Amino acid sequence: MTVAAAAAPSGALKKPNLFTVILASSAGTAIEWYDFSLFGLNIVLLTSLFFPPDEQIRGLLAALAVHGMGFAMRPLGALFFGRLGDRFGRKRTFLITLVLMGASTMTIGVLPTFASAGALAPLLLITLRLVQGLALGGEYGGAGLYVAEHSPPERRGYYTSFMQATAASGLLLALATMLGLQFVVGPDEYRAWGWRIPFLLSGVLLAVSVYIRLRLSESPVFEGLRDRGEIALSPIRDSFLDPVNRRRMFGAIFGACAGQGVTFHTAQFLVLTMLLTWKKLSFLEATLAVAAAQVLTTPCYILFGYLSDRIGRKKLMVWGAVGGAVTFLPIFLGIDWAAEHGNVHWIALIALLSLGMLWTTVSYAPTAAYLTELFPARIRYTSISVSLNVGAGVFGGMSPLIAGVLVERTGEPLMALAYPIGMCTVSALLGQLLLRETLPARAS
Repeated sequence: MTVAAAAAPSGALKKPNLFTVILASSAGTAIEWYDFSLFGLNIVLLTSLFFPPDEQIRGLLAALAVHGMGFAMRPLGALFFGRLGDRFGRKRTFLITLVLMGASTMTIGVLPTFASAGALAPLLLITLRLVQGLALGGEYGGAGLYVAEHSPPERRGYYTSFMQATAASGLLLALATMLGLQFVVGPDEYRAWGWRIPFLLSGVLLAVSVYIRLRLSESPVFEGLRDRGEIALSPIRDSFLDPVNRRRMFGAIFGACAGQGVTFHTAQFLVLTMLLTWKKLSFLEATLAVAAAQVLTTPCYILFGYLSDRIGRKKLMVWGAVGGAVTFLPIFLGIDWAAEHGNVHWIALIALLSLGMLWTTVSYAPTAAYLTELFPARIRYTSISVSLNVGAGVFGGMSPLIAGVLVERTGEPLMALAYPIGMCTVSALLGQLLLRETLPARAS
């Protein structure tokens, strides 16, 4: 049964056009990434606000650990919401995750700081970060899957690449909001109270996204499974106990998702932290440089998604990991020169940041299409969510924390790259050995 064959609408439900599907899914996921990214982008500032002022080095490590906790929660969210998505539908599940993410992000915006609440402040921050991780664990795989199941197989890479770009788009929206506020209220006022506004704006974005998503119908593939009585009764058990599916998940986690997760977090969050702490750029300068590079590279998601329909998904995912492994050290050495002693060479700095982000677009663009084609439809939500959130979430999301520990232990800033380079190398090798090409798309 192909996706097209399974796409016949059930009952009186009207099948939405593909543009509406992409717009609604991408808007919601971009907002979730906006919410999730705000924490990482403000991590140095949050350290100064939520941890003891006389222990800022340990506080930064603690804040990086809290940042990582959100990623550690993603596999639990993947299991919980993956099961719901395979049992009760894609649409209903990613509506729940969207509301959870928006509510927790808004609440961060009203938290008391360490100065007013003491140890309660970081405890509340940790709790909300865990909720964010739980929500994102169920959202991203589901929304990408929803678009993929509406897309024609021969253009699935292209259409799902719009979803893949939402991670960058959400990050860019967060950066733009932060930069705009700093220009309006000034860096000092932003640090004092303005940082709360981007978190609180999540409520407005949440309302818009929920409205859009409520207008969607269910995935045609899920409707086909339901009409034929083929819905998995225990998708978690079926995903893990089937030896063939276990092998698929292992390859997806280590050969595809871990590498692209590490490149993403190195090029987006780790580089920002290092610009602030290692190169001593101002918050405004650092966020402006990262935002400029993000603007330049975001369209590349669409380009490489399109290419994946022509030359294959596997090649691009492996090439992205190889690119990160080979170029991260030269990129950071170049950044050391481009931002030396407060004399910033802006064109060189933005070009170097853009090169790092480029490898993310190469490996990330085909991932949603690849994973949709890799797993059987009846356990697809669970298998995709677990693969993404263990690979990209845990192995990728822990990059800033591991980098911070290595730098703190050795005193050498470039030791931050040991883990990203090593993981990209492993992912490229395992990807070449374990992944099979899924183009042309196989039957659902």
